[in-house]
Amino acid sequence: NVEKRFRVLSYHVVVDRALTAAQLQSMSSSIRLKTLAGDFPTVAVRNDQIKISNATVVAKTLQASNGIIHTIDSILMPPATSG
Repeated sequence: NVEKRFRVLSYHVVVDRALTAAQLQSMSSSIRLKTLAGDFPTVAVRNDQIKISNATVVAKTLQASNGIIHTIDSILMPPATSG
């Protein structure tokens, strides 16, 4: 289903913010960042690792022309929607 694939992909894109790994590592508490899908996954530092929901950032701060890319170890799944 194309719509479901788009929703999963857009759940991986944060809008209006581009944070480096250093900025994320320096957080004193968890934050929620709005995604292109309109959801808010939690980003936190646990045991010196950056976690996005249940995924762990494994490669940090690849600068792109329009943002920052962080490689994670699993696919983020957006919350189920009703309807």
